[in-house]
Amino acid sequence: MAIHIKESHSLAHDSIKAKLKPVESSLKAKNINLNWTSDKEASLNGFVSGKLKLESQHVELSIESNMVIKLYGEKKLEQLIRDELKKHLV
Repeated sequence: MAIHIKESHSLAHDSIKAKLKPVESSLKAKNINLNWTSDKEASLNGFVSGKLKLESQHVELSIESNMVIKLYGEKKLEQLIRDELKKHLV
């Protein structure tokens, strides 16, 4: 099972990470941790594997984990993350 989200934004690159802090906290509450490996990319760890990429016009998030996806439900978890991204990437 995997979740792939691509959310558009019109933010300057230097402000995206700051805008993602609440999203990062929300993910952490679900045992999904971001480990920033560069200025534009983070690996996901905890009970999941995956990647978050900051692009000039969108943010991409991929999560692979049967356990977390089964716990929350694939569509519900995807919608929760998508809603958080939409709320903060403005």
